[in-house]
Amino acid sequence: MRQVLPDPSSVIPVSDFLYSAGGFIVAIGVLVTFHELGHFSVARLFGVKILRFSIGFGRPLWRRHCGADQTEVVVSLIPLGGYVRMLDEREGEVPGTERARAFNRQSLLIRSAIVMAGPFANFLLAALLYWTALVIGIAGFSPVIGQVLPGGLGDQLGFKSGQQIVAIDQRPVRSWSEYHIYLVNQSLKGRPIVFDLLSDTGVARSIEVDPKDFPGRGTTHGVLETGLGLFPAVPPISPTVSEVLAGSPAQRGGLQKDDLVTAVDGSPIEDWRGLVQAISTRPGQRVELEVDRDRQRLIIQVIPDAVESADGTIGRIGIKRDARVRPTAYLQLGLLPAFGRGLENTWLLSELTVRTLVHMVRLKISTETLGGPVTIARVAGQSARTGIVPFLLFLAVVSVSLGVLNLLPIPILDGGHLFYLLIEAIRGTPVSVEAMQIGQRLGIGMLAVLMFIAFYNDVARLGW
Repeated sequence: MRQVLPDPSSVIPVSDFLYSAGGFIVAIGVLVTFHELGHFSVARLFGVKILRFSIGFGRPLWRRHCGADQTEVVVSLIPLGGYVRMLDEREGEVPGTERARAFNRQSLLIRSAIVMAGPFANFLLAALLYWTALVIGIAGFSPVIGQVLPGGLGDQLGFKSGQQIVAIDQRPVRSWSEYHIYLVNQSLKGRPIVFDLLSDTGVARSIEVDPKDFPGRGTTHGVLETGLGLFPAVPPISPTVSEVLAGSPAQRGGLQKDDLVTAVDGSPIEDWRGLVQAISTRPGQRVELEVDRDRQRLIIQVIPDAVESADGTIGRIGIKRDARVRPTAYLQLGLLPAFGRGLENTWLLSELTVRTLVHMVRLKISTETLGGPVTIARVAGQSARTGIVPFLLFLAVVSVSLGVLNLLPIPILDGGHLFYLLIEAIRGTPVSVEAMQIGQRLGIGMLAVLMFIAFYNDVARLGW
């Protein structure tokens, strides 16, 4: 009986969708809950009565009344936000015995503290996430230059393959991407960056880099890669088959997942690059592969398809490699150093987010960098699939973004409420309900424009 194999292309997207959907729900749930807990905790601290604590919008999926005040805790259908509803005379009649607990009756300072507590909670969460990731250990590559882009800025300044980056601005370097956020920040500030290098022969030298010399988009992407054209030394990828495409020459020839290709037409194969080069030079020719399968030596014959490329006609047999690359370094810190670095990373990322928004408004950076729910879900799925530490780092980045976004002076956001409180502090009287309603409509319009741009970028990235 002939066995029918499932088409991998029909299975993997489902897996990707599950990871993306699950990662998105977990990420938004954690970030929104922590944000609203910030408002909730500070309001309770000052005796303000909480009527409802809601995660999500729309139809309630679960609800319960808790505490002496019988606060309604709700989990709703649409997990794209949340809110804390407090007792407020502007939203309905308040019994005389409880007026002292109404939000609008609190001092300007207390109301400001309650409003700011949400974004502050997101910054605190980001610091804790960075701290946890650094204590566990962040996998990466050693700070050794493996490739220098010919003609790039790094090549012009004298960076060489094989050199180790020992320090950046006198900060010891232990991992290739350890100071990614710091470097981008320095780049946006236009401040010179000093690299201390050590060659493989033990020769030390320093190179000062002026960010003004970076290519156009070097500041918003990796400074080492995009700005200087430097790439880390990556360990060779094993010529092991991780996937055989349905209907491909490899499947017809009998190649299977986890097969290790050791030779092509009798010539030994050391890594995946060597396998690709050997196959690509034989389009339409019978090729003999020597394969190690469960410690047994097999000979498999395939005829690569002829595929047109920019380099001419090349051979392809329809196999994929394992996309994971073995790390060559781990950035792991002790409890106190990790906490300090977590606070620093949160501050630097917050500063970077603000600078990026300012540059975007000044049209120095394209709005293409904005991402919406689809991008968040996709990255959440990728990081969740990779491991717990990448997912924690992803949550930290989004948490900082959420904190900064909520501090923007846009009505209906926390920053808009702080703006109203600032006006009240200057005038001595609260902003009228009518003015706040007009502001809310303007705020919704501004957010709608931002969401449209973000959704458009999401669709463009998907190639639809």
